[in-house]
Amino acid sequence: MRIMTWNIQDFAISKFKPTDADPGDLRQYYIHSTIRQVNPDILIVLEVETSVEDGRSMGSIVSDTSGGPAVRQLLWLLRATDSRSKWMVVPPIILGGGGKKEGIAVFFKNTAVDFQGPNIVGPAMYNDEIQESTSPPGPTVNWDDPWADALPVGQRNLAGRYQWAADGSHTPLTFPDGDSRQPYQTIFKEKAGTQRTFNIFSMHLPSKADKAVDAIGAMAKIPELIRDSNPNEIRIVTADFNINVLNSNYDGSYDPLIDLGYKLIFKNPPTHLATLSVASTAGTNPYYGFMSQGPPGNSPDALTVLPDTSGDWPRKLLDNFLVRPNNLRYSASVVNRVTGKQFAAIMRTSIPDINAKPGDQAAHDGEFRRIENFGAIRLGSDHLPIYIDL
Repeated sequence: MRIMTWNIQDFAISKFKPTDADPGDLRQYYIHSTIRQVNPDILIVLEVETSVEDGRSMGSIVSDTSGGPAVRQLLWLLRATDSRSKWMVVPPIILGGGGKKEGIAVFFKNTAVDFQGPNIVGPAMYNDEIQESTSPPGPTVNWDDPWADALPVGQRNLAGRYQWAADGSHTPLTFPDGDSRQPYQTIFKEKAGTQRTFNIFSMHLPSKADKAVDAIGAMAKIPELIRDSNPNEIRIVTADFNINVLNSNYDGSYDPLIDLGYKLIFKNPPTHLATLSVASTAGTNPYYGFMSQGPPGNSPDALTVLPDTSGDWPRKLLDNFLVRPNNLRYSASVVNRVTGKQFAAIMRTSIPDINAKPGDQAAHDGEFRRIENFGAIRLGSDHLPIYIDL
């Protein structure tokens, strides 16, 4: 089973439309072709945009002016180019409040897995331990248009879960404040083999590292993450954690989940890209100067300065998986299509070829940043995707 997570920065329908900066729609090609090359069974897309002004609250479907159409466009592309896999998507709901609102879209091959909720559409989407309700849930309904065919027949009344309370409490957990985005639970059952259950918690943690550390502490209080695993259950926490594993100032930040028996998968390599205006071909293979760096002690959203020739400023590994049981056999990778170590590079001209051309570093960097090279990748997202095989 291959599970892929990708924070596609500001994921909106604009990613699939030509612009002055991207007249050939190369961002769409980068996003779609990368997913096709990785070929996951489950794909988790973070940072699905939603309007912050239309009054929609947590738990509502994302707005249909930005993120909603983008999710359906990607679903259409996956179905059009891989009809045999029967691609589906869990309709993305709003997580977080205020200016932090966004959604998570969980795509899956219905030939590989069935979606099992855990919630159902309608009144029961709001969990009893939050409402302190003892009355039975109201009648369930299917997702309405334009999401009516997003899920398979028989699963169209199911939804992910986003509300949480500590064990024995009716008080909602916050991650770490009321507007912060919540963990989003989706459950899938394997159709073949031993029919394992994949219990997945996806999240986009606060951009400030100190708040993200507090959010991990709150996650470790979620009963569904604490309880003993069921037979054949694999539990996965996957996120843009916004905590840099490569920055020793944040050693121990993942311990609240590790202490519950979860294994942190990536200790290296970096996953966060430099801004287009500073990305450089200076440096050495495989990262040169196109991965973001920042001074130790600064949060992951600190101003990027490149290249750091002293080696004192760590690059940023922000995206990860934590898996339980922690003794599972697995393989995992960060998908780097700039240098194309594992998956085909997408750049028209490779970094070694750019650096071999006449001209100074500024000329080399200018060609590197063009849309047909690094530009399509960086305008597609500031994060590299990750995946794990289980």
